[in-house]
Amino acid sequence: MEILTPFDFVERYSEGKRVAVVGNAPSTLEYPIGQAIDDFDYIIRFNECTTVGFEEHIGSRTSILIANPYAETRSRRILDGQRAEMVLVIASQTRRGDRKIFSDWLEDHPVLFTYCPDLVTVPDSAHKAGLTTGTYGLQLIQRVLKPSEMLVTGFTMFADEDHSHYWKAGIPGGIHAHDFQGETVIFANMLNTFKCVTYVTPDVRLLLQKSGVSAAGHIRDLAMPEQHR
Repeated sequence: MEILTPFDFVERYSEGKRVAVVGNAPSTLEYPIGQAIDDFDYIIRFNECTTVGFEEHIGSRTSILIANPYAETRSRRILDGQRAEMVLVIASQTRRGDRKIFSDWLEDHPVLFTYCPDLVTVPDSAHKAGLTTGTYGLQLIQRVLKPSEMLVTGFTMFADEDHSHYWKAGIPGGIHAHDFQGETVIFANMLNTFKCVTYVTPDVRLLLQKSGVSAAGHIRDLAMPEQHR
């Protein structure tokens, strides 16, 4: 297991680059923007995602796979055998996890571990549930990568009773550990604090509207390919 330090991370990934953040909502399959995603400098994906067979909509490259450490809940290899440049693990404050299973899942990918409180502090004492990997990852992207431009797609916070991922129907394990109504507001506020132009797909725009938080001026709708209009 090649374990990276934060020093290694900042040496590998410069700040001020164009960053695409691709969530796992089934809405990603509504937008044929795979080529646009692959044109970004860094592409961030999450947990048990896959690009195989979905390249038209979500692209094929993966710079950083941000994941929780619970590999025992996953049924396949990282990215279905496709390569990520590195894996960044955001662990919750528990003793949960199996080193052997995680190491087998990780294979020879370099990995950086961090606990989630290192990435975000929520000043809302009423919000007791842990945040999702995607929301913690968004905070890390803001603080460490400091994008010059960003694309955010594939986030719905499991709205409208759609509790599946784009690659698999059914309710993911662990979903009941989160407060998605509260997290929607946190996610929207995070997007508002970015300093760069941030393009969003319609699913993320709808998420912002449902949050009740007014979107800042730097958040703009992504232009869709001609054939999708």
